[in-house]
Amino acid sequence: MAAVMGFAGVRAAGDVLRLCPNLPGNWEMLSFSLNWRGQIYDIDISRESVRIFSAEENEAAGLFEVHGVLKEVKAGHEIVL
Repeated sequence: MAAVMGFAGVRAAGDVLRLCPNLPGNWEMLSFSLNWRGQIYDIDISRESVRIFSAEENEAAGLFEVHGVLKEVKAGHEIVL
């Protein structure tokens, strides 16, 4: 969990989950699943992008902020920033 909170920069701010990644110099990627407010998300962070996929069974859209950009992710969809 320390890698997710630290290197992925995951922070909850009300209804928004903020990500501000800062991968260590020798890491190419960080991937993890996250259960936030009862919804499941798969998150892949690379040096070039952040991909967030919302599980098909999720009942609500999730709000994510990545490097200051706010996006909604609906069930069964993904965003790449």
